[in-house]
Amino acid sequence: MRALALLLVLAACAELPPVEGAISEAARREPYPVLVPLGTLLAEAERPSRAAPAAAELEARGARLRAARVPAPGLDALRAEGRRLRARTVPAPAEADLDARGRRLRERAEALRAVPV
Repeated sequence: MRALALLLVLAACAELPPVEGAISEAARREPYPVLVPLGTLLAEAERPSRAAPAAAELEARGARLRAARVPAPGLDALRAEGRRLRARTVPAPAEADLDARGRRLRERAEALRAVPV
């Protein structure tokens, strides 16, 4: 308690810099800001955002793509690769494996493009 009282007494003795020097002459010449009624600001906050229609469209597109149920390419191969990684025996990928994966990815991309959006 004494420390708090001492801190308050010491803070009261501090010299503060003059406020007049902190505001430039250009700022002094500027007009005061226009005050807007609070109701206008609250009404603006309640207005729906411009991004809401785009978000709804993207949600609908995602639902259509999920409904198409286009399978992920090589899901079984990915699971097998995960098991190999957990077993700490990761062989270097063969060139044929990369070609097959690229082909599967291209096939899935074509299937996704064929879904009506």
